[in-house]
Amino acid sequence: MNNEPGPVEAVDTRSLAERVYDQLRQSLLQGKLRAGQSMTIRSMAKALGTSEMPVRESMKRLLAERMIVQRANRTYQVPALERSEFVELTSIRVSLEGSAARQAVENADDALIGKMTRHNLEMKSNLAEGNSAGVLAANQEFHFALYRASGSEILLQLIELLWMRSGPYLAEALAEIRDAEDFFSRATETHDRLINALIARDEDGVFNALKDDLESSAHRYEKHIASKLEDSEQEKIVPMPKASKK
Repeated sequence: MNNEPGPVEAVDTRSLAERVYDQLRQSLLQGKLRAGQSMTIRSMAKALGTSEMPVRESMKRLLAERMIVQRANRTYQVPALERSEFVELTSIRVSLEGSAARQAVENADDALIGKMTRHNLEMKSNLAEGNSAGVLAANQEFHFALYRASGSEILLQLIELLWMRSGPYLAEALAEIRDAEDFFSRATETHDRLINALIARDEDGVFNALKDDLESSAHRYEKHIASKLEDSEQEKIVPMPKASKK
């Protein structure tokens, strides 16, 4: 008779502050927090269902990492990227994520291909349903399945930091850019191309598909930034009052 206990889930022994911090990190990675979004410790504690203390500790860590900024009236904000910062971020992402993608080719197996295919199908399904949170989550899972296959913990940690900066702008893109659905639909097609290159063990093909994916997102967001700047400048122009007729 087998007296071994059945399969059970491991107990999460991390402190509450650690779990809150990880949840906030995931919210940045997956774009659940948008660029420019403001928050307070009280509002985040309510959203997470915790007391304010672990949220306060987590906010301090994110401040130190420059993932959020502190504003007046005890509010925090996800920083919006300046155009120059965005261009630099994209360049670094292509380099690091491209390196991880190349290294993943050697470790690509049926399990990885199946996982990435499933995440891309989830992305397409969420797009069809208008589920923006699901689109961003599936997109993040797709990319990180690839990056984890590189086997490089250092690369993975660096990429996570970059995604904590880029996730919020993707959320802003999906919410505010015209034809965002078409934009993300094209991204799923690029994902299909990346998967096919992975199956063929074509390093250059994998890298180029990933580069196209990142740079396409960057180009669309740059146009969005330029449009917002134009609108802002237009608002500053005060029309001259018409001369009164005598």
